[in-house]
Amino acid sequence: MRKLNIAISTAIIAIAAGFTAMAGTWKSDANGWWYDMENGSYPTNKWEWIDGNNDGVSECYYFDGNGYCLVNTTTPDGYYVNSDGAWVVNGIIQTKKNDVTALAIKEYRNALLNNTWNIHGQQAQEFAVVDLYQDGVKEVFVRCRDNVHDDYYAYAAHLSTFMCYSNGLKAYRFGDEDCSIELFAAVNPIDGRVLVERSRGKNTLTLYQFKNDTLIKLDSVCVPYMTEEERIQAKMGPYANLFRLNYVDMTQENLDTYLSGNGLETGYTEVFSNI
Repeated sequence: MRKLNIAISTAIIAIAAGFTAMAGTWKSDANGWWYDMENGSYPTNKWEWIDGNNDGVSECYYFDGNGYCLVNTTTPDGYYVNSDGAWVVNGIIQTKKNDVTALAIKEYRNALLNNTWNIHGQQAQEFAVVDLYQDGVKEVFVRCRDNVHDDYYAYAAHLSTFMCYSNGLKAYRFGDEDCSIELFAAVNPIDGRVLVERSRGKNTLTLYQFKNDTLIKLDSVCVPYMTEEERIQAKMGPYANLFRLNYVDMTQENLDTYLSGNGLETGYTEVFSNI
């Protein structure tokens, strides 16, 4: 009996290690539930780890040859699934904590593809991917020309959003309620400073620090009215070592390059010097 238990445990460990959490949507018809991978495919004759409620924890489901989730039965390879289709061992639903980095990238990608990164539903034109604090969980900056308000203002308005992930997607925006000419421009990836630049009108720079999932305002300057001494102090002080974000075009190729798997940073173009 002990050898049998060891063999079963080894098989379970092997199965669990081979699974990855999948992104998609549960759907049903008269024949049962199936999982739309949102790429024109669905799982068949296989197990899948799925986080259906986006709580960071996945359950394991088996799909038959027609793509339907098995429920209240034993799978072809000998494991039991409950009334929801979840893999159960000794009455306990088997779960796996998701990779937060991959989950964050999935949420960013969905926000860009579904145009939910801004309340107007406008399509992103550019985005940048960075890793503030170098903790492995990346952040994303998005922007586009604001077509909603351009008809009412003589200057070019924009929508600009900073997205982070911690127990769900969070977004900090400019231009959602009205037009904006303030754009996320530069960061310090080590200490989490984020610079917002307004290049028309007042020509101001506003410095924030991203800390505990919050943007905390540190300073603001109106560049044309600064003395030379103030400029030098700013460059040596709070505005030192800021790097301009490298925004890339919103194309399928760039989405697949930078916002898939665990993501890839788009990098920086130069040291910020507009002060």
